[in-house]
Amino acid sequence: MSNEERRENGSFSVIADFEGDEENLLNIKVDEVLAVLPLRNMVLFPGVFMPVSIGRRSSLRLIREANRKNAYIAVVCQKNVETEVPAFEDLYHIGSIAKIIRILEMPDQSTTVILQGVKRMKLDEIVETEPYLTGHVTPLVDELPDDKDKEFLAAVDACKDVTVRYIQSSEALP
Repeated sequence: MSNEERRENGSFSVIADFEGDEENLLNIKVDEVLAVLPLRNMVLFPGVFMPVSIGRRSSLRLIREANRKNAYIAVVCQKNVETEVPAFEDLYHIGSIAKIIRILEMPDQSTTVILQGVKRMKLDEIVETEPYLTGHVTPLVDELPDDKDKEFLAAVDACKDVTVRYIQSSEALP
C-alpha cells in the first residue's frame, strides 16, 4: 500500500518517511529559529515515535500551525512540571528536533500529537513567547559508530537482553 493510499483510507505508517536510510533521517535541514514545545516529564529521543497529550492552548496552536506548514519543531523537557508558562531558564537546553506525524482529536475532546524525534539540538535562546515559544536552536552532530564495531554491537545486544528480561518480568506488559 502506497503512502497516498494510506492517507486516503485514514491509516498511517509508524515508520513515516523513514525507509532505512539513517543518513537522510539524521541530515535534515532546519531553520535556525523553531517553535519550541515544552514537555512535562517526557523526553523525546531522535528516531523515537511518541504520543504527546497537548494541554496548553499555546502548545495546541504551535502544533496546528507547524503541522499546517509541515515544519519541524524543537522539543525540550521542562525542569518543573508545575510551571504553566515556562521561560528559557525553566527548560532543559538539550532536546530534539521533531516532526509532527499526526494530530489526533480524542473522544474526550483532548488532543494528542504523534511526534518523531529526528535530531538532537541545543536551545540557545527563546526569541518569542507569543503566541507560543520560539527559539534559536543549533542542531547537534551525532557520531554513529561503525556498524562492525564489536564494542558497539555488544552494547546493543546487552540493551536488547535487558529490555527482553524487563518485559518478561513485568506484569504490566503483555
